[in-house]
Amino acid sequence: MHLLILESTDVNPENYPDYELFLEARSHNKVLKANSLFLYQVFPGNTTQWLRILHQAINENDYSGTENLLSLFKENCFHLVDSNEKSSGNVALHLACQNGYFDIALLLLENGASVNKRDGNNQKPIHYAMRGQYRDVCQLLIEWGSRILDQSNGQIYYSTSKYTLKEFCKEYSERWQAAVSRVLKGDTEPVKEIVEDHESGKHAMASLRSRCIDGSTLLHVAAYFGEDTCVERLLKLSVDTDVLDYKGATPLQRCKDAKTMQILLKYGADVNWKDNDGNTALHMMCYGEPGESMMDCIQLLLTHKASIRKSNKKGLLPIHCAAMQGRQDVLQLLIESDPKERELINENMTKRDTPSLPFLALMNGHLESAKWLISNMFHFTTGEDVELLFDMVCSKDRNDSKMHIVNFLIRHGLNVNNCDKNGNSPLHLAVLYIENYDIVKLLLSYKAEVNAVNKDLNTPLFTAIKSSNFHGAKLLMDYGANLDYQDREGLTAFDHIKNIDDWIASGIFSDDINELLRAYDLRESIQLVRQVADRIKIMKQHKGNG
Repeated sequence: MHLLILESTDVNPENYPDYELFLEARSHNKVLKANSLFLYQVFPGNTTQWLRILHQAINENDYSGTENLLSLFKENCFHLVDSNEKSSGNVALHLACQNGYFDIALLLLENGASVNKRDGNNQKPIHYAMRGQYRDVCQLLIEWGSRILDQSNGQIYYSTSKYTLKEFCKEYSERWQAAVSRVLKGDTEPVKEIVEDHESGKHAMASLRSRCIDGSTLLHVAAYFGEDTCVERLLKLSVDTDVLDYKGATPLQRCKDAKTMQILLKYGADVNWKDNDGNTALHMMCYGEPGESMMDCIQLLLTHKASIRKSNKKGLLPIHCAAMQGRQDVLQLLIESDPKERELINENMTKRDTPSLPFLALMNGHLESAKWLISNMFHFTTGEDVELLFDMVCSKDRNDSKMHIVNFLIRHGLNVNNCDKNGNSPLHLAVLYIENYDIVKLLLSYKAEVNAVNKDLNTPLFTAIKSSNFHGAKLLMDYGANLDYQDREGLTAFDHIKNIDDWIASGIFSDDINELLRAYDLRESIQLVRQVADRIKIMKQHKGNG
């Protein structure tokens, strides 16, 4: 129903005919008649009560109950995992750390709990873990990025913990900070060293599920960099193949090479898992990074039954991602992989109001891919070509692809004199920017109406002059722009020139136009003199009457 969670809402049953609405009875001991219909409230309707139930489950070390509650909150009230309980100021992760509940602390971290969140006493989770001498919990929090030093003095926050734990936390934190810094610069050696140290027992991690490197686990990082040997070692250490990173993505979704991908698939990776944005591994491979398409990876996913029919949260299929990147080879592969693909895409556009493939290709500057799609019976939906044209002319980016796309659209039957809701034609908008000179010239060559009038009764020449676009105005004049046309205030386009000297000094106008500009300048000067004279006359009359 999309009702507000934390605020009161008026609900009219007539607006929700598909729902049966139940109201809480004031009398909780009322005797109901036989066969009465009632709703049993499993969870309270107030989020404050939900939070108290979560905290109670944590205090009781109820892992299953905590897990179920977090699953419920993830869909509806994701913020509750980090919320302070009003009366006590407690936060879920702080309670787990205070009691030394390692498994629940890890569960909370994996469900969005902030490792550096402060509670009502201005304390972080690691403060409670150190105070309680819970070394494993301290280690876990550091792996997740907990800061243990007070930035004001560089000292560990709590002196109440034993010296050995303080020193351990300091050394462990420094080791992780150094490793993360190197990995973020592209150095994978620290990842290999950490895995080797854990495997040998020299420096075992608290959990190999920790999102220890910028929100990613070691398995994600190894998969991303194609460290296939490291990936297999981690999997042999029983790391979950589908462990999630901060975006809800699996290691398979972070892969960039077929060999690493093959290893993960061999260990049972979920080929159709969706991340927080609804993207599968196939979405990601089809979009890819700049450069050549990863055809071997895509083919491997398809061989392992990756679905080409799963949409992300924007309603886009993997083939849409390929179109956005202009990957013609991928488009062809996907279409050939399923005879019903074309039918599915057309159905998807109708039901979800999803952009067409040619539209996505052209919006991202991939003309050749758009041509290929259209030749294979993929077409624009109603109005998309007009939207594209206006998008192109409203941009001041100067590039050849924009010019070619506009030319392509017009050559395929688009009316060059379409207007937007304000009555502006593409020509009105194109002359706003001097960078669009070639676009303006192209529009005029296709018979764009040079004297088209928008809702403000302005022609394109008015737009060009108000934008001080000398070259655009010159081009419009060359194509017959009406210099005598007046707007609703009775002014011509030249009346809107701010500095006529600049226009004349540009040196691009003919002698006749320059003479006309001087005449307007003279007329303005005369009008100004008359206005001053009239004002002086009025002041003298007023003084004489006084």
